[in-house]
Amino acid sequence: MTVVEHLLMTVNERALLQHDVDGAMTALDLADQRLGVLGEPRLFPVRRTIADEIAAVKKAGARYLF
Repeated sequence: MTVVEHLLMTVNERALLQHDVDGAMTALDLADQRLGVLGEPRLFPVRRTIADEIAAVKKAGARYLF
């Protein structure tokens, strides 16, 4: 879980501080993959939130950051 927490903090840093859409997307994808490997049903809401964020970034692109 520590890795996932770090990845989610990286998403925030990449998006808000560095305006790096690609880096944020990579971190979101990696966090989702890590959670998927765990296969914990209690983490499904977190994965859903990550999926929603990924969809929002894909839809808005760089505008997502501003």
